[in-house]
Amino acid sequence: MQTRKKIRKGFTLIELLVVVLILGILASVGLPSYMATVEKARAAEVASNMGTAFKQMDSFLIQSGDNHSARIGAPDIIQGTKIDNYTVQTKYFRYYIDCWPESGEPAGYCSGDVTRIDGVAAETTFSFWKDPWHSWDEERAVNWHKTCYYESPAGRQVCKSFEPEWKVSGYDE
Repeated sequence: MQTRKKIRKGFTLIELLVVVLILGILASVGLPSYMATVEKARAAEVASNMGTAFKQMDSFLIQSGDNHSARIGAPDIIQGTKIDNYTVQTKYFRYYIDCWPESGEPAGYCSGDVTRIDGVAAETTFSFWKDPWHSWDEERAVNWHKTCYYESPAGRQVCKSFEPEWKVSGYDE
């Protein structure tokens, strides 16, 4: 009598479940690391844009002198979608900047903030201002006041990456 050998095609259910389980474990290990890297990259975007903005605002204040009608906003400094004269939006952030000179001085008043708009590290706000006439000490009069405020653990990580240049504060401090 001749026995027939059964030819198996495909995978068993158990084999497929094992593969799915292994992929799930790998994803759970790699995803947090990936997300942390993405957040650092987004924080680098803000750092780069704000570094450029601070230089542009300082240059603007020096060059404009007594011209009180001169004024710049975020659309003049940062590339993105213009919302109004002082606000521009990129994929993940909304930048607000308003800067104008004061009479007879190579300085003026600038202020603004940067806010996350994608909800991943929501409620992270970078605030800054420069006002030499309302500062209580000489060092603060010529330097930018920079604060990063967070309202979530993810926002805290983003803000902490800006220390010590930016003052960090948040909901749990």
